[in-house]
Amino acid sequence: MAIAMKTLILPLLDANPGKLEALESTEALFSQMVQFYLNILLTTPLFWDTVVKVDPATGEILSERAPTSKDILTRLEFVTVSTPAHTHPSYPLSNVPGAEDAPVVFRRAAINRAIGIAKSYRANRKRWESLPEHRRGKAPAIPTVRSMPVTLYQGMGLLVREETRSFLRVKVWDGQSWRFEGYPVAIAPYQRTMLAIAETEQARLDAVRAEARMIKKAGRDEEAQTLLATEGRQQDGIPVMESGTLFHDGKRWRFHVPLATPIRVKRAKDQLAENPDLPVTTVDLGVNNLAVAVAFHGAKVKGTLFVPGRPHEQRRFRRLQAIAVRQRKTGGRPKRQANHRIWEHLKHREDAIAHQVARQIVDFAKRHGSRVIVFEALSRMKNPKRTGWMKRQNLRRSYWMRGKIMRWVRHMALHEGILVVTRDAQFTSQACPRCGHLGARFCEATRHHRRGKDVFRCYACGWGGNADLVGALNLRKKWLKIFPSIATLRHEQQIREAQGKVTTRRKNRNVKATKTGPNRTVA
Repeated sequence: MAIAMKTLILPLLDANPGKLEALESTEALFSQMVQFYLNILLTTPLFWDTVVKVDPATGEILSERAPTSKDILTRLEFVTVSTPAHTHPSYPLSNVPGAEDAPVVFRRAAINRAIGIAKSYRANRKRWESLPEHRRGKAPAIPTVRSMPVTLYQGMGLLVREETRSFLRVKVWDGQSWRFEGYPVAIAPYQRTMLAIAETEQARLDAVRAEARMIKKAGRDEEAQTLLATEGRQQDGIPVMESGTLFHDGKRWRFHVPLATPIRVKRAKDQLAENPDLPVTTVDLGVNNLAVAVAFHGAKVKGTLFVPGRPHEQRRFRRLQAIAVRQRKTGGRPKRQANHRIWEHLKHREDAIAHQVARQIVDFAKRHGSRVIVFEALSRMKNPKRTGWMKRQNLRRSYWMRGKIMRWVRHMALHEGILVVTRDAQFTSQACPRCGHLGARFCEATRHHRRGKDVFRCYACGWGGNADLVGALNLRKKWLKIFPSIATLRHEQQIREAQGKVTTRRKNRNVKATKTGPNRTVA
């Protein structure tokens, strides 16, 4: 089962200054508590020790496992919270003013946030240490919490919707005590509809669970378990509200409401095993075309989609050129926040285009009934040598654009019950989709072999077509594991190079050889 997440952003309307100051104090306290727990996790390795299960009779170790987030939370509460049985914890919460009186759910929200940050830092540090010294670069910095959005677990906040008004009832810290305050919230009509559906589903689940508890108290455990298994599950495609987050974007406060929607789909390989003619859409991401998608039903092509990318590449290059000109005029290193508006415009435009392209791909796959979308696995960008600043920046942002498109497609497709998988892209744009032998991309106007040009021609059978379309056609063979052997294609490539013929391999780009195309012969 997969969980599709969607977040509704509800802006808080203007309130009196006292209420806003209480929100700021609550956020400041939450950030201090997160930093307090984070320091403990990063300085005390005992919290990450394995959990050992021991037989109490014999003292024999039965099992060992890595600690879960719940285990770490329990350990942190033991060493920080004062109880009648444990009056002197090792790290008392009294070190943070107001933290001792904080509600339990507020404290646990801060602990969970600190655990997530600590896990991320430890993973990055481990990855950095595993690299060779010449590839390490700068070590990951120890995280510091300055301003952290407040997570509102059940009991800390309640969204109240009425016909004439809506408000958020939050328990806040004003610096002296905890109290509940109401904040007006703006909710759009479509958001009201989604929230009403989520609240109805949550009420149904709560009623079923309450009934199961009553049955269990009566001694009918099996009947209670059957009721929970049949009626106590969240329905497919119906969202339920999760814990919200209070976020300040620098101008105003917003309440982020995540909606979790369960989508129960089988794994891609299981669907293929059940149906060999499974409808599939393959997508090749490039430069001349941002995306080329091909819809298959079995071995038949049911449709193609071309999303042009050259205009966007040229527009981006002009923006980078404007930045370079302005930096050249200043002479020397640019100042902080220089060209800020141009960079922001460039970023927002690329985000918008990636969103639009992803929407087109998902709609195309849905229209042709595809259950799986196959992308080429994006590897690290190869750093071009002897190129100017603008070309490097343009190439880097082109790679970023492909990653954004893939992330958006994965997110949107999940809501439609479509899975996204990746396959190795090696030789997908150089092998002929008809016969499987080696071919080449070239420029139709000049007949020169250049990487990234628009036409493909096979050396063996003479088949020709759009170069970006070739990659999408070959991705289906990668998906079905019927693609020609990589060793065979590499051997063909070496034979052509030994004969003095140019191929598209980067290693031999500077080798002097006679250029040969589909209509040329070796001199």
